[in-house]
Amino acid sequence: WMINRGSFNPLSAKVKLYYNEESCLDILEAERLVVAKQNAENEWDNVGQTDPSPPTGPQSNGFVLSQALDSFSPFTIASDGPGSNILPITLLSFQASAKDITVQTSWITASEINNDFFTIERSKDGRFWEKVGTLDGAGDSHTELSYSFTDDRPYAGISYYRLKQTDFDGTSNDSEPRAVEIRQNGDFGIDKVYHGQDGLNVIYRATAPYVVVEIYDLLGKRVYGELLENSGNGFETIYPDLARGAYLLRLSHGGEMDAEKFFY
Repeated sequence: WMINRGSFNPLSAKVKLYYNEESCLDILEAERLVVAKQNAENEWDNVGQTDPSPPTGPQSNGFVLSQALDSFSPFTIASDGPGSNILPITLLSFQASAKDITVQTSWITASEINNDFFTIERSKDGRFWEKVGTLDGAGDSHTELSYSFTDDRPYAGISYYRLKQTDFDGTSNDSEPRAVEIRQNGDFGIDKVYHGQDGLNVIYRATAPYVVVEIYDLLGKRVYGELLENSGNGFETIYPDLARGAYLLRLSHGGEMDAEKFFY
């Protein structure tokens, strides 16, 4: 949590952080929970558990209270010393940036407990997500670890990337999305997709002799695919057998790719 105080209040204060089953799993030794505060070296300092008689035994929810503080910065719930508390993965950062015609993602974890794998996902509109790749997690780690993954075939224009972390028990969590813009040659891309009287009309730009057109539903399932010969006029009508609803059309050739959401 990012916690600050108003400039009008020069007094010290205590920080109380709450937890529940969604944020902290299997808290078996609540007396070991403490408030941790990030210092100038980006390390975590124990700033206390002031409850003189904290609850013992399995806990599904509760809180932890710090000692009196006169400076503020990022705070988190931590476990003081070895024990049987299982806290979620601590993701320090997740970044996505364009490099030439690729997107490079990177992330850093401060600790990992029961972490099976990571999934890198992308989206054209921030709502429909598709898997780009996966990387194994460290399982259990209490040291800072760095990861990276490169998407060699990103969408043209602006798209979004996020990181999904999955535990061995199947529980998963998503990071906040990051926007990336790939500025490709203006000779390739989708200008418009719309449902016409005879079929689905696609207006596009391409200089290649052929392009691949694919359609995905909102669950990421591929429901249509066709290799189109480029007629040169930038207009094609295709005839997918689709139910009413929202879909994503993807146009590609080699390393070039673009996508557009449409309603059928």
